[in-house]
Amino acid sequence: MYYLTSAVHPMVATVNGGSLEVGAIVNTYTNLGQPNQKWKIINGQFGENGATFQIQNSQSGMCITAENGGTYIDQWTCLGCTLAPHQCWRVFG
Repeated sequence: MYYLTSAVHPMVATVNGGSLEVGAIVNTYTNLGQPNQKWKIINGQFGENGATFQIQNSQSGMCITAENGGTYIDQWTCLGCTLAPHQCWRVFG
């Protein structure tokens, strides 16, 4: 399990209110070590553009999903990168 944090502040990615509902907003909050703040990396794939993967919440089992052209993120049923490319993430530097 991992915590996701910004490189510029110590807040961590958190499913708002610990919700188990589809569409619950993922925001940042002080790290309290709660299950709604812990994440797993799943469905990793390597290709010509590097590695892609999904990020699954340990409490809800749902994946971080970029919505509305990436203007916010929420949690949604994990559908895989083929069916839901807006659930796939890449690390680069």
